[in-house]
Amino acid sequence: MLQVCSSYSGAALRDSMQAMAREGWTTDELVDWVLANHGEQYLAYPDASGIGLLAWIGPPTAIFLGILVVVGTLRYMRRGAPPLETANAELSEEEEARLREALRDMDSAEEPVF
Repeated sequence: MLQVCSSYSGAALRDSMQAMAREGWTTDELVDWVLANHGEQYLAYPDASGIGLLAWIGPPTAIFLGILVVVGTLRYMRRGAPPLETANAELSEEEEARLREALRDMDSAEEPVF
């Protein structure tokens, strides 16, 4: 933006515009003068038509496509994951005995020793 431009031409344009504003030029007149003398590239925002339309459509489109890629990747990864075992799956007697033994070992290991 012209307000923070540190180039010599930016400073000269700022000085010219300040002088014109002191002479009574309105904001619209100053904008029209800058656009007539320097072109559309001096606008702080792109035009909403022609090539400037890409600046308005490009970023939201890229974000949308990125979201689609993430969702698609997550679905693909989830499809390849092994199925979750159900909570009420039956244990064999051998598995149940091993589980009880492991729980007893954990309980005895947690008892404080003084």
